[in-house]
Amino acid sequence: MHLADQRDNRGKRHNLAFVLTGFLLAVLRSGTRLDVASVQRRMVKEHEQLSLLPGHAGKGSISDAQLRRVLAGVDYQSYSQINQAYFGVTLRASAPAAGLAQAAGLAQEWQAIDGKELRGTIDGVSGQKRGENVVRLVNHTDSQSEIIGFYQGDKESEKTVVKQYFSQQSQLSQAYSFDALHTYPALLETIAAKKGTYVAQVKANQAELLAGCEHVQQHLPGKYPLESLDKAHGRVEKRLATSYELKADWLDERWKDTAIQSLIVIDRERLRLKDGKQSQERACFISNLPLGAHSALGLFNGVRNHWSVEADNYIRDVTLGEDKIRCNNAARSRMIASVINIALNLMRKQDNKGNIKAFREELNFCLQKAFACFSTA
Repeated sequence: MHLADQRDNRGKRHNLAFVLTGFLLAVLRSGTRLDVASVQRRMVKEHEQLSLLPGHAGKGSISDAQLRRVLAGVDYQSYSQINQAYFGVTLRASAPAAGLAQAAGLAQEWQAIDGKELRGTIDGVSGQKRGENVVRLVNHTDSQSEIIGFYQGDKESEKTVVKQYFSQQSQLSQAYSFDALHTYPALLETIAAKKGTYVAQVKANQAELLAGCEHVQQHLPGKYPLESLDKAHGRVEKRLATSYELKADWLDERWKDTAIQSLIVIDRERLRLKDGKQSQERACFISNLPLGAHSALGLFNGVRNHWSVEADNYIRDVTLGEDKIRCNNAARSRMIASVINIALNLMRKQDNKGNIKAFREELNFCLQKAFACFSTA
């Protein structure tokens, strides 16, 4: 795949690949919250060292104004695909699973669908309430992620992005976790028809389905109880999961082609250590995995890890400061989000301690360690 250079001859003073590589390196090396101006200043400081790289063309570092024009003109989709393929972090390259019953949720890679609003794109002066949103596919195990689309508008638009993504896949070999927004027949039918596995939360937005799940939980025997106890962030959290058989035929006609086979109900109890405050919550999830001891464990872990993957937004917002990046140009904001996604993937491949904040500080002090992030090994 080739990344087309959309600039006219006046803007081609700087080699496009060199500029984009320098921008990515500067994002890795920026010890503070990100914005285009600070990243460009980092590029200026390191221009002399980067100029020693092969293929460099152009004199002097790119200006702030020209950098913004370059970012707005890049095909961010091609950029992401090229980088993911080159660095080996594309999520669709896993080996095919051996079928739902045999895989039982354990031989498949779990991916979470995760949408995030880029709050820096909201123009509050003009009265905007919503900004650009990025939708990602995030691996449960290592948090490597792939951008599958962007949208601007309400959350219903996220459903369109996700539905289009799965419609374009010829066959699915992985397992996917969803929040309640994506629990609707058309999407689940598509995944089931293409041999994919799903676990999806059920909330009041699907009131009849939720009522059916609650009826099953109240009147059928639960199986394969599982329990976990975690202490983190100043609280103790206990989870108790119980699985139930749930057939699509038992539900409303519109769910008949979703291949629903199981229900997992998770009761969570939280104790806040600071003041002893307690809270309880019950959540229901449906899946097309057939019920069994192994699949129940796979679903339990799938649900738990989906919740933890959603916390990845905290790293983008707080550690990198993505929400603080002010940008009223949709194309530029999408390109910046794409670069941040690649940067996080590269850091996670090299960071053995799992602490992105500390690892960024190390990259800030050591250029060679930053260069090592570009390794394809």
